[in-house]
Amino acid sequence: MSKIFVNGVKIILVLLNFFLLSAFILLFNQNFKFDLSHFFEAFPQFIKQLMHIDTVTFKTPGSYIEHPFLSFIIRPWRNSMLILFLSIMLGTILSILCVVIAKRFKLIDYIMKRFVKILGYLPDIFYIPCVIIFIIFFYQQTDILIMEVASYGEQEAIVFPAIMLSVIPFVQLYKILDQVITEELDKDYVVLARAKGLNDFEILRKHVLSNVWITFYINFKQVVWMTLSSLLIMEVILGYFGATQFLYYYHAPIMLMTILVLMFVPIYIALFIIQKLVEFRTGVKL
Repeated sequence: MSKIFVNGVKIILVLLNFFLLSAFILLFNQNFKFDLSHFFEAFPQFIKQLMHIDTVTFKTPGSYIEHPFLSFIIRPWRNSMLILFLSIMLGTILSILCVVIAKRFKLIDYIMKRFVKILGYLPDIFYIPCVIIFIIFFYQQTDILIMEVASYGEQEAIVFPAIMLSVIPFVQLYKILDQVITEELDKDYVVLARAKGLNDFEILRKHVLSNVWITFYINFKQVVWMTLSSLLIMEVILGYFGATQFLYYYHAPIMLMTILVLMFVPIYIALFIIQKLVEFRTGVKL
């Protein structure tokens, strides 16, 4: 019961932080100057919008047509969450597979460490245009479009931005796994397992990996938030109109509050499920 209470308090505090962050914008007027009187005028309206969010509308730039915010934001929010979760899943799976393979062969281990190090140094603005140029060049030569690199009309480009964003979790998780596995391989129980005739791959699969899940999960949470913070940059670079880029153009407190909550809830649920799986696998309460 106490743990449920603690988790409930954490959620309330997070929502309160979102509320305070959204209300903080009201301290500045339309000219981005500190204006306390503007806050006292706009804050009651903000509260009213929270209570009747289904009636909130907005206008796109250069248009006089009002759109219902709540129904409009569902599609970009859904697409942003798809890109985020696909990128994290892809980066996680690839990092685990690559580490397991690399630890079997010293040459591959050496190459992967250098490759991940270089990849970690490259900014998004460098490798994304290179991949786009390659896809266009390949299409011109073969008439085969590997994947859509931009959204247009009803056609949503999900796979390409997810792959590009997966570089961040892949690099970070590979470094973490490589470090903790290397430390585990130097421990006494590994020496004993080798003495019993087990090869390194069997030791890695049966013993080492089961001992790194807690460290992996603790760092995985940080990687998730790091990837989320890079989602805006990815959407801006690709001109992809997702939920985070929506905030880039519309700064209304009610919109900020709504999108933050919509993005926090599924991430929190996913992390909670992963935590329970790690606890079940390791028998350790986190």
